[in-house]
Amino acid sequence: MLSLDFCNHYKITVIQARVAKPRDKALVENQVKIIYTRVFARLRKQQFLDITSLNEAVLDKVRKHNQTRMQKKPYCR
Repeated sequence: MLSLDFCNHYKITVIQARVAKPRDKALVENQVKIIYTRVFARLRKQQFLDITSLNEAVLDKVRKHNQTRMQKKPYCR
C-alpha cells in the first residue's frame, strides 16, 4: 500500500506498461532522459542548503519544461 499512498499524496496515477509487449518501455526511458537533461542536469552545479530551496528550483525547471511546445504538436505538455 506504500505505492498507493505515494500516488495519492502526489495526486498521480501509475499506468503499467503492456505485458509481454515492451513498446512502452522506450517511451518511458526517453521521458526520463528528457527530464534529467532539462531539470537535474541544469541544477547540477548549484548548491542548495535546504530541501525547500532545492524543491523550488526543481519546480521552476519542471514548470518551464511543461510550458515548452511538444515537437510537431500545437500544444504544451
